[in-house]
Amino acid sequence: MLRGLGKKGLSPVVATVLIIMITVVAVTLIAAFIVPFVQKVPEEGQRCFEVFADLSFHDTLYNCYSNDTQQQTHTGFSVSINDESIQGFTLLAINKGQSERYTITDGISGIQELKMLGGTWGEALEVPDNGGVRTYVYKGHVESFEIYPVLADGKQCEKSDQIEPRLCASTEVANCVNGEGSC
Repeated sequence: MLRGLGKKGLSPVVATVLIIMITVVAVTLIAAFIVPFVQKVPEEGQRCFEVFADLSFHDTLYNCYSNDTQQQTHTGFSVSINDESIQGFTLLAINKGQSERYTITDGISGIQELKMLGGTWGEALEVPDNGGVRTYVYKGHVESFEIYPVLADGKQCEKSDQIEPRLCASTEVANCVNGEGSC
């Protein structure tokens, strides 16, 4: 007994046309969602790419930590900015597998672990002017600092620089980092 002799199937031409139509509809739907996303990503990434090397740790004598057993260790670091679109930076202080994160913009105050060199703890911090350098002091010892640009619109970019502070080269520099004497 033969079964299915009375059933009709799709012709190969109709099946091919249906597959092509389904593919076109799928590509159109995917493109409607993907294309706007792909166009937006390069614009945002371009701004960060343009300022990538314009925020860095500046090589100074104060990129060091004091080794004072009588007091708490303090660590100095200097930052330079070379693009006016950078309005601040995020600092990551890394020590023994843990990190503390601070976002520094002009006039921010109340950060008890950071101060300007020669300043006082918790006072308003200033960001370097375009082409300038500022030196800061961190309350404690760190293995390394990382720095991330913050743009005028508040966007934070990827890491721009990293530094591993060394032991201060002289007593005078160590005293300055500790807030003793004149800098």
